[in-house]
Amino acid sequence: MADNEIQDLRARLQKGMIFLGALAEGAEKLQKDASLAVGYLAGKKVGTDSIEGVEQTDDPVKAVGLLREALLKQGVDWNFEIFKPEGQPAPIKEEEGKKVIYLVFRDCIIRNVLYHYGYAQKKSLCTMSHGVFAGALEKIIPDKTINLEIEHSGENACYKVLTIAPKQSK
Repeated sequence: MADNEIQDLRARLQKGMIFLGALAEGAEKLQKDASLAVGYLAGKKVGTDSIEGVEQTDDPVKAVGLLREALLKQGVDWNFEIFKPEGQPAPIKEEEGKKVIYLVFRDCIIRNVLYHYGYAQKKSLCTMSHGVFAGALEKIIPDKTINLEIEHSGENACYKVLTIAPKQSK
């Protein structure tokens, strides 16, 4: 796909996101904190359903790269990368049997829409995108539960914590 086609698709998507932002704001007023869970679960379903035929791996660093490639093949240029905090010896740390990875999300279309129209970050649209990311990554890293949370939100980038945990038995 040519760069101008991607820019055109992105502009059209952003217009749709404005409508979604208004809906999310209304849901947040009606449902309060429940809208965060609804957004996350809806996003997780989309993420799980949208990733097909992608190699599976237990390596979190490789999995993040595979997810980025899979999204690019679908025309989604979501600019995220693994970030190793200063003083931390490796990009992944172990905490209580879970793997924790820090990610930087730059040029996020959701953040751009939120800033452009004055909607707050860390609300249902952000949690919906976190669900999409987590659901898709769970297809790449089988038998794990993935969670993504904002550590810091900002105008130019968001700093997020990716947690990979063993799936709990039902």
